[in-house]
Amino acid sequence: MLQVLGKKVQFQFYQSGGSGNNINGGFLNLPKINSDDTYLSMLENGYGGTLEKGQTVSKYTKATTALANDTVTGITNRIANGQSLVALPIVDSMGDSSPTGKIIGFAVFKLEKVYKQSSSDVYVTGTFVQAVVKGQGGGTGTNYGAWAYKLVE
Repeated sequence: MLQVLGKKVQFQFYQSGGSGNNINGGFLNLPKINSDDTYLSMLENGYGGTLEKGQTVSKYTKATTALANDTVTGITNRIANGQSLVALPIVDSMGDSSPTGKIIGFAVFKLEKVYKQSSSDVYVTGTFVQAVVKGQGGGTGTNYGAWAYKLVE
């Protein structure tokens, strides 16, 4: 992971393959914290819950035009509102055959561009950066570029 710090990268989040079920990477399907939480509102405003190292998370398993449209809208709005830095959980493994994975750390990504190539193919371009993020620090593990401070007496 440290090899990509400071380098521009592009992710393809959805592959439109026949049935639309083939997702390369993907966005997390996080539990709603408030009853009015939606995928779009969580992209635009951030996740209101807590994610922790060791926690199991899942992703959306079906690529849809609506999900792709919300992804482009949410990320475009974040960039336009000056909220281009996002803390991303790093997951051990998550693929087509396994829609869940365990969080092994966190990274900070600076969103720069998002676009749709087809009805459900979304590309996100940005740069992994080192940053201090809001949260509770502590613990050990691989340095993915995100840190949180923990105050002690």
